Amino acid sequence: MVAEGGKLCLPSAGPDPVRYPAYVIRQVSRAVIERPTGTVVCCLHHPRLHQPPQNLLNFAVVRFCELVFAIFALSNTFRSFRSTNMLARLSASTVIKKSTAGLVFNEARRAISVQSILHGSPEAKEEGDVQVQQHSRVVARGKYIHGFEIHRVKPSAVDEYKKAAEGYYASIKDDPELHVKLTGSWETVVGEQDTFFHILEYENYSGYDKTTAKIRTSEYYNAYKKMAPYLNSRSLQLSQEFAFFPTAPPHTEGGIFELRCYQLKPGTLLEWEQTWRKFVEPVGAWFSQVGRLHQVYHLWQYPDLKARKETREKAWQLDGWAETVAKTAHFSKFMDAYILQPLPYSPLK
Repeated sequence: MVAEGGKLCLPSAGPDPVRYPAYVIRQVSRAVIERPTGTVVCCLHHPRLHQPPQNLLNFAVVRFCELVFAIFALSNTFRSFRSTNMLARLSASTVIKKSTAGLVFNEARRAISVQSILHGSPEAKEEGDVQVQQHSRVVARGKYIHGFEIHRVKPSAVDEYKKAAEGYYASIKDDPELHVKLTGSWETVVGEQDTFFHILEYENYSGYDKTTAKIRTSEYYNAYKKMAPYLNSRSLQLSQEFAFFPTAPPHTEGGIFELRCYQLKPGTLLEWEQTWRKFVEPVGAWFSQVGRLHQVYHLWQYPDLKARKETREKAWQLDGWAETVAKTAHFSKFMDAYILQPLPYSPLK
């Protein structure tokens, strides 16, 4: 459709286009309004459209154009409404889904967090229950608690300390009313110098409570305080024996002792116990319960350092020893070895 000289021209089969009056062009051009949204609106009630046409063909063309544009406009309006409605529903559905998903996620996360804090995962809880049972019934002997008293003495006061320590530890070990026995007392000769280890055996935790309560209200407490001026520091750790490594009874065999201390990675104690039970029979073996946790102690006795070296070299010839050493390195964060000399009043010497 083309406007030429104020006339509306439509293509025709002949060589010349059909020409229409200018007012038809104006009405047709005003019949469609292009909105920013792309919606086409047809103006059906423009007053000029009701003027009598000059001929029947002009009138038919105008009405036909109005009908086409009206159909087109209604189609677009309906399509736009459907799109808007669909978008609204999709948006609402998305919001609901997100909200629901968020609630489910938050509830799940909260449940997981609470469960993890209180119990851990079901698998970890089941494994933990087994470990607790094994710790209390299999790994630990359970009958006794051993207190590791470690004293770091001023280098200039070692002799005075030894005398004061003997006055205390030698006296409590012979008192039948105290629920405690002295396993041994040692001085470090290789390792942390001027350090003394005292291992006391209590009749479980109740025995420890009774013993410490009685000592505080007796003359033993004054004997204990006599050591204080010679100390740089002291520490106490409560440990239990491994079930398969009961502490050796008091004996006098001479020689030296080696105390090996292993700081284990948390969660490896059971594997440690299963690895070591196949090979060794030390004088004593303990794992910590109160104080520095995840520590294991092995106490060995040798005639001298040369015998220690030869014994350890022979161990490499045993089947599976190399694997045990490799697992020890894997389970441990760090380890220490102290060469100890027993004090004269030590039951183990």
